[in-house]
Formats: sequence, C-alpha cells, structure tokens
Amino acid sequence: MELHRASDRAGLQALGDELDEATDYRWLVDEVALPTLRERADQQRWLIDAVRKQQQVEHFRRAISGSVFHVHLDASECTLRARFESRMLAGEEYLGATPYDMAIQHPNEVASRGLRDVADAIVFVEGKTAAEVAAEIAGVLTTPG
Repeated sequence: MELHRASDRAGLQALGDELDEATDYRWLVDEVALPTLRERADQQRWLIDAVRKQQQVEHFRRAISGSVFHVHLDASECTLRARFESRMLAGEEYLGATPYDMAIQHPNEVASRGLRDVADAIVFVEGKTAAEVAAEIAGVLTTPG
C-alpha cells in the first residue's frame, strides 16, 4: 500500500483512515506496538498514546490478552479548545487552518472522544503537567480493584 506523506491535521486523519481501512484497524498493534514490545521484552510496562477508535482498543486487548488497561485522557471542552487554538496560533503545521468546531466534527475525533465509554479508567489532565498525569496513570494501574 502506498501512503502519501501528510503534515496537516486533515492529511494525518486521512492517512490514519487509509491504514485503518487497509488493516481492519490493526496497523497500530501489528506494525507499531507488537514489534516494539518484542524488541524490548524486558520492559514490564508500556504506555501507548495513539488509540483513536474502539476497534483499535479491541485489537490491543486480543493481541496482548490480559495485559491491556485502557486509560482515557480527558479535559474540559474549554481546555481542549484553548490547547487547539494556542497550537494554531503557534503555527503548528499539522493543524492547518481547520477551526476547532470543524475539527471536532471529524469522525476520528468523535470516535476518539467516545473511547471514554470503553476505558478501564479516565484521567482528567486539566491543569496537570505531563509528569503529574503519568504519576496519576501509574497510581491507577497499581491501585487494587
């Protein structure tokens, strides 16, 4: 399969859709995660930040049976909008000129937001640093029950 190189948000979404269609949503598991997991078999825990659709979560759960704990990261709509708009103002190329209200209507964004419904846990990232979010995820993973 020949894939075009995309650098804007719409192009990256289209590329992901092409890969999803061509692989029944398995590309992330088969071509990215599993080879990396095999290569670093000594690593006991992994955080993978890339799942966009429920089918991908299901493929991870089947491929790595009993070892997948899906944590969905979330924030308020106000925070999501502010982050998006600040990246646009900073000129982040991948966003292109798509306004936020239009971007969140894309089926990928709708599907991604729906992942909170199938998550094992939800971590709210509002006002937290990346280190604080990672620590909270680690806490969720080590908390019994």
